[in-house]
Amino acid sequence: MVHLPHRKAPLTPAILLQFYHHLNVRDSAHLAVWCALLVGFFSFFRTANLVQQSFDKFSSHHTLSRGSITFATSGALLTVTRTKTRQAGDTALVVPVPRIPGSPLCPTAALRLLLDSVSAPAGFPLFTYTTASHHHVCITASSLNASIKYLASLVSLNPQDFSGHSLHRGGATFAFQCGIPSELIKVQGDWRSNAYMLYLTLPLADRLVLSRFISQHIQLL
Repeated sequence: MVHLPHRKAPLTPAILLQFYHHLNVRDSAHLAVWCALLVGFFSFFRTANLVQQSFDKFSSHHTLSRGSITFATSGALLTVTRTKTRQAGDTALVVPVPRIPGSPLCPTAALRLLLDSVSAPAGFPLFTYTTASHHHVCITASSLNASIKYLASLVSLNPQDFSGHSLHRGGATFAFQCGIPSELIKVQGDWRSNAYMLYLTLPLADRLVLSRFISQHIQLL
């Protein structure tokens, strides 16, 4: 019997909004989690480029730092030097995330709030927050996964279906459903092959369009 890995479910804007209502963004730790969720969803970043394994192992070449962010009229630009497909000497990956005025899902507003709320050097991890004892701590891969699972359980979802990978997959799926050209999704997500198509989860209604289209053309034969 062939063992098939359990593919994590994609997060959606609707689920993220449910998560938001269980977070207190006036608390810098909650704000850092929320910011990581939004940036991960809208950037399609892999977890390794979004957050590090630990504060001590942080590398601004591979993972977003506070100095990785540039704000523009359209939103924010995120820069990483090395990714799974880009190594030393390659062009840096610059990924835009949108400005969504008036929405709690705006990643640009969340980034500005986090950077304004937490005082830390530009070389620190992007999702750094302060503890009650004024120590700097950051969101890590394990704490992000744990936060996503915990929030999923609070909104009556199976926590085992979600992880940091759900952001990567969810953002790409949502973009595809919005009609974004597949080549742009491929560039945004830093895919060099068409493997990204495996990450997309398309609703049955969308897939039924394909079968109806085929049926109509068969009838014309």
